[in-house]
Amino acid sequence: MNSRHQEYLDMISAYLDGELNPMEVNELENYALEHEEFARILNGRKKELEQINAFIPNAEISKESLRQIAKEGNESLKNLMPRKFLFF
Repeated sequence: MNSRHQEYLDMISAYLDGELNPMEVNELENYALEHEEFARILNGRKKELEQINAFIPNAEISKESLRQIAKEGNESLKNLMPRKFLFF
């Protein structure tokens, strides 16, 4: 295995995480088109990521909900701790 091949292997995680710049993305994708073994590895990692993401719930929370949670948390702390220990 040559060092350039290893460099592309090392870039796969950053590619899948969207951390490569457009030029690096283009390079890696062109390398995959020219090297069947690398393309197989890349596609395998993409499928693994898709399977992992399928188990992660897609929960979105609004800013208002976050404010409400913070407010309730603060109220709970006030009810649990003597006033002299509170800083808010």
